[in-house]
Amino acid sequence: MPEIASRIAARLEIVTDKLTLLPAAPPHPGFAVASHIQTLAASIASHINGDRDVNTFRQAWTKITTTKFCKRLTDMKPSFTVKTPGYKAPSIVLDDDDDSEPATPTPVRQVPIRTSMTPKPSASRRNDITPSSSRKRPAEDATPRRFKTDPATPSFTKQKTLTLETLRFEYARGNTSGVPGSINAKVTDRLILESLTTWNDALDGMLKEANHTIAALITQSIDNALKNLHLTDLYRRTKEELAAFLASLMHAETDKLRNLLACEQEKALVTHTNWNALRNARLRDLHSQRNLQRVNEHFDTLEAAAAAASSSSKTKTTPADKRAEKANDAVWLTQTLGADEYAVEIDCLATIMCYYENAAMCFVNSAAKSIEYGVLRPLRSEVANTLCEGLDAGDPGACAQLLAEDPARERERVGLQGEKEKLEKAMVSVGELQN
Repeated sequence: MPEIASRIAARLEIVTDKLTLLPAAPPHPGFAVASHIQTLAASIASHINGDRDVNTFRQAWTKITTTKFCKRLTDMKPSFTVKTPGYKAPSIVLDDDDDSEPATPTPVRQVPIRTSMTPKPSASRRNDITPSSSRKRPAEDATPRRFKTDPATPSFTKQKTLTLETLRFEYARGNTSGVPGSINAKVTDRLILESLTTWNDALDGMLKEANHTIAALITQSIDNALKNLHLTDLYRRTKEELAAFLASLMHAETDKLRNLLACEQEKALVTHTNWNALRNARLRDLHSQRNLQRVNEHFDTLEAAAAAASSSSKTKTTPADKRAEKANDAVWLTQTLGADEYAVEIDCLATIMCYYENAAMCFVNSAAKSIEYGVLRPLRSEVANTLCEGLDAGDPGACAQLLAEDPARERERVGLQGEKEKLEKAMVSVGELQN
């Protein structure tokens, strides 16, 4: 008898577990639907509010709308070089104490200044600031850049490198005063606005990733809130209603952010009270880079000439720290190299780069706040009302239909319920016999 009782108990436990996955239709469907809606709305709001100590949604959201978006705009920043136009690096043989190795020509130590890997120009930037005769158009990159949150994120286009020669050409071409060397502010404005044209791709990529992440959150919340109801109309209709709600929010927010971007691309405008301080800091940095470049060009040329005139197979080179020291010595620079003939172009470059960097930070900040208010706020506070209205949750008949079981599922539940009743009676009978 104990063995029989054990087998009956084991089967009863299995049947009971199965029945928990097949709940009976509630006696008050309207109340049940309302309860499910409130549970789902609270779950979504909890994730958006970041109520938990570790909130994976908030972590992913911040990464997409601020960190990664800011990096994209930074990567799109125009690259530049401060090399003297026309300068060609000579090849020299470096001095080495080890005579066992054959001397090999080594290119000079140059300092190519590049801000980052930057994207390729879009079709809207065919009229580039660089004369077509002086530079070749880069080939299109066939490999798209991908992000973990959304494998379909598009690749971005690359801007051309700003050179001192290009800047001199552009400002000379835009000089309408008749006085050589005059700087036309409209040329600066045009170069600034041209650098912002690639932002459309970055914005579209950010919005696509944001939509992907929110949709995943909604799906996860529905699955958790409506578990065991996946075969009901309530589950299917809830997914449809919230998908349509999210689509409407993202459509409106996309239009808003594209309009905000169009404002950025319409006119270069600075409202920073500390603009001059920011620009001067960028100018000092560019002058430092330019001074080091001039020093490198000076010593490389001297050392190459000395090597050519010497019978020795090797020549000594000026160490990098000595060159850096000379680059910071204003007196030595003036006495040895004279005034920089491209100082005006460096000044203009500082304005362009400083504007881009600060405009990018401001746009990221504005876009993050806008999408927070335009998309996350409604999802945090309007999900319950949206579902109640879309599902007609005030109609008991509609709620009963939403919770109606699949016929096969209902037959399985009824069969398991009958088996459970028989097993419970058997357990009672076995217990009486044992006593």
